Amino acid sequence: MITLKKILKLPLIYISVISLTALIGLMKPGVWDSHDINHHLARVAAFYQSLSEGNFYPRWAGNLNNGFGHPSLMMFYPLVYYFGSLFHLIGFSFVNSLKALIVISYLLSGVFVYIWLKKWLGKNSAIMGTILYQFAPYRFVNIYVRAALGEHLAYLFIPLVFLFIYEYVKTKDKKTFSLLCFSLSGLILSHQFFFIIAFPFFLIYWLYLNRSRLVKFLIAILIALSMTSFFWAPALIEGDKYTRRSDFGNKTMYSQAYLNFEELIFSSWRYGGYGDTYSRHEFSVQLGFVHWLVVLLGIGWLVYKLTKHSKKSGEFFILLFNVIVFFTASFLMLKSSNFLLKFMPLEYFQFPFRMINLTVISSVFIGSIIITQVKTVKQKKAVLVLSILGILFSIPCWRAKSFDNDIKSSDNYWLYQYQGTGDRSEHSPIWAPTKYLEKAPAKIQIASGEVEEIKIGKWLNQEHKYFVNTKTPTRLAEATAYYPGWRVYVDGIKQNIEFQDLYWPGMITFGTPAGYHEIKTVFGETKLRLIVDILSLLSLSGLCFWLIKGKHYNNL
Repeated sequence: MITLKKILKLPLIYISVISLTALIGLMKPGVWDSHDINHHLARVAAFYQSLSEGNFYPRWAGNLNNGFGHPSLMMFYPLVYYFGSLFHLIGFSFVNSLKALIVISYLLSGVFVYIWLKKWLGKNSAIMGTILYQFAPYRFVNIYVRAALGEHLAYLFIPLVFLFIYEYVKTKDKKTFSLLCFSLSGLILSHQFFFIIAFPFFLIYWLYLNRSRLVKFLIAILIALSMTSFFWAPALIEGDKYTRRSDFGNKTMYSQAYLNFEELIFSSWRYGGYGDTYSRHEFSVQLGFVHWLVVLLGIGWLVYKLTKHSKKSGEFFILLFNVIVFFTASFLMLKSSNFLLKFMPLEYFQFPFRMINLTVISSVFIGSIIITQVKTVKQKKAVLVLSILGILFSIPCWRAKSFDNDIKSSDNYWLYQYQGTGDRSEHSPIWAPTKYLEKAPAKIQIASGEVEEIKIGKWLNQEHKYFVNTKTPTRLAEATAYYPGWRVYVDGIKQNIEFQDLYWPGMITFGTPAGYHEIKTVFGETKLRLIVDILSLLSLSGLCFWLIKGKHYNNL
C-alpha cells in the first residue's frame, strides 16, 4: 500500500518541490523583462489566431509587421507555440500560457531525467544527475533572462530520448522504438539546434549500450527527421534563400560574443544583452560551481583508472567522452578558439554561449557515473552535501529583473496592436524593408488605373477575399509582404505577382481588367513545402500503422 510516509521518502518529490520553488520568481502578474519574451508573445498570439482559422500548421503571421505579415512562424520551433496555444485554448492569457509552458516543461524535465538515470545507474546517480540538470545556472538564464523558450522546452525531450534509447536496447520493443522516434521529433520541433548538439551524446550512449544495433538508431533518426521535415526543411532551405537571416547569423556577430574563462567559473547574475566586447558579457554565463567540481572528480577518477592499468569499462569511455566534450565546449566559447571559424560553421550557433548546453549534458553524465563509485557512509554524506550545494548555489538565479503588468499583459495587444515582426527582423523577406515602419493607409491601394469601389470580404492570416469594381485596367497593391507561397486569383484565374515595384517595395501588386471582380489572395505551399508535408504525413502514418497493426514486426 502506498502511504504518505512512503511518498515523502521519494527523492523525486523533494526535487520537484524545490524545482517549483525555483520558479516562484516567475509567478508575479505581468510580463517579465527579458530578451525574447515579446517575440514569443507575438508569435504565440499569431500562431493561435491562425490555428483558430483552420490552419493546422500556421506558416504566415498576418497581423505582424504592421499588418503586412511575416514568415517568422515557419522559421521558429513550432512545438512551443502549439503548447502555448493549447494553454490559451483552455483559458490562460498568452502571458500565462507561456508561464505555464515554462513551469510544466521544467518540472517534467526533472522527472524524466530522474527516471532515466535511476533505471540506468540507480537512485543516488539519479539524485545527483537531476540536480545537475535542473539547477545549472544556465537553465535559469534561459527562463528569467533570455526567455529562450525553445531551448527550455528542448530540455524536456533530451532525457526522454536517453530513456527510450535505454529501454529499447533492453526490450527491443516496437512501442519503445516508436516513443524514441516521437521523442526525437519533439526535440527537433522544440529547437533544431538542440538536436544537433545532442546527437553525439545520443550516438555515444547507444554505442555504449549496444554496438551491434546501431542501424536501428539511425533508422529512428531518419524517421524523426522525416516526420519533422515539414518544419525544418522550409526553415533551413527557404529561410536561407528568401530571408535576411544571413545579416544576423554571421561570423562577425559570433566573434563579438566570446567569453572570458573566468566568466565560466563565476559571473554575477545580470540581465543585459549579449555583450559587445571580448572582455565583457551582459548576463551570467557561469557553468556552475558543483558542475566544475564533479568534472574535476571525473578527471581524478579517469586518472585513477588509467594508473590501475586494468580493463576499462564502458563507463570509463563514456565518462572520458563527456569530460572531453565539457572542456571542448568551454574552449569554443573563448576568444582563443576564434581561428576555428575559418574551418567550422560555428556562426550557425549564433552565439558562443550556447555551447553551455553541451556542458550541462556532459556534467550530468559525469556526475551520475562518479556517484556510482560511492560506497562508504562518509562518501554518501559527501554526495548529500554536494547535492545540497548544487541547489544552494543556484538560488541567486531564481529571479526576474522586473515585471510589467500593463498593456502587454493584454491578449488584445498581441493580437491587434503589436507592430513588430515577432523576431529581430532577421526573417523578413529579402525583397521587403527589414520592417514596415507604419501601417498601410488601406489594405488595398491603387497603383494605377481608376477604381469605383473596393469591398473587403474576409481578411484572414492566410487568405484574403475582396471585391473591386474598376473603370479601367487597374494595378492594385495589397498591403501584404510577398513571400513564396502567396498566389492571387482574379475571378478564379491565377495572376502574375509583382513584388519588386519601387513604389511598393516587397508588397504584392497585380493587374486586373476593367469591371467587377472577385479577388482571392491565398498563402499556400511551395513545391518544397508540399513535398515535405507529404513526407511528414507518410512517415507519421507509417509509424502509427506499424505500431498499431504491425503484429508480424513486433521486434524491430
